[in-house]
Amino acid sequence: MKSILIVLLILPVALSVLFACGFDLQAEQKTEKGEEVALGTQATVIEPTKTKTVVAAAIASKPVVSTHVKHSIIGPGDKQTVYVHVTDQEGRGLANMVVNLTVQGTGISQKVCVQSTDALGHSTCTFVVPNLAAGSPVFVDASVTWQGQQIKARTSYITW
Repeated sequence: MKSILIVLLILPVALSVLFACGFDLQAEQKTEKGEEVALGTQATVIEPTKTKTVVAAAIASKPVVSTHVKHSIIGPGDKQTVYVHVTDQEGRGLANMVVNLTVQGTGISQKVCVQSTDALGHSTCTFVVPNLAAGSPVFVDASVTWQGQQIKARTSYITW
């Protein structure tokens, strides 16, 4: 009984210390060395105990892009949804990364969406499936530009 009482007394203090020290929801405009950072495209690195905003060009290592579709088999004219996740090398989501989605199939190559990732590094795009012959494979390429190079991920679906 005493241990429960002690936990109940210490828990509010511990939480207030965590919030005071670990959470920073403001966009930082200085590096850890105190140097000014030029404003521009920003990415937010989400860690389990705090949020840290960094300039996208200053991300130390190449981001990882992953993607998948809602429907692996779908008919022409139906709505397809593509999910994209952009992370750093440690798996933390990167916010405000611009994602370009292009659909490619037999005789088509069409940009269907351009949008930024949310605070957790997620982006979702819904589009109407182009009219292709049944059984046609369709590839969806998701790309993010980082330090002048394109980082890509590919997923696919089949029309019926």
